[in-house]
Amino acid sequence: MEEKIVTAIIAASVSLVVSLFGALGTWRQLVAQREKLEREIDVRRSEKLYEIRLRVYPKFFEITRVLMGASDVDRYSTYKTVRNELKVWRGGEPMLVLSKVALEATYALEVALRANPENGATRQYSQEQIAKVWKLRQRARGALRRDIGLLFGDDKEADFVGVRSR
Repeated sequence: MEEKIVTAIIAASVSLVVSLFGALGTWRQLVAQREKLEREIDVRRSEKLYEIRLRVYPKFFEITRVLMGASDVDRYSTYKTVRNELKVWRGGEPMLVLSKVALEATYALEVALRANPENGATRQYSQEQIAKVWKLRQRARGALRRDIGLLFGDDKEADFVGVRSR
């Protein structure tokens, strides 16, 4: 009888060890599947993000293109028009997909466009003001180009407005 008890204990121990290994294997498989699913979701999210960016970013370039040819005579009205159009543009769908850098750059351009002309009576901007607007325009355009040029792996390090960072 003692032999039967020892055999039963050994069999139970072996079953327990086999069950533990099976549970561990199942847990590792579930973790791997979850990580794979998260990667797939990230890829789909990135694809959608680029899709939206490719659709909405060209409007920014269209809006700011007129800054290049603005003459001294109509610069005040051009800046005002561009500022208003940028405000409307940024307040829409782009706000959801702009990176933090691009958001800050577009806002800085908007602030520079909001500045009063140095000579208020004639509505003439100083060369410094014009140069600042030009520099900020180029910076904002560069930030948007970088947003579009990011690769999927870089998205994890990027800090997007409205999207959680990893």
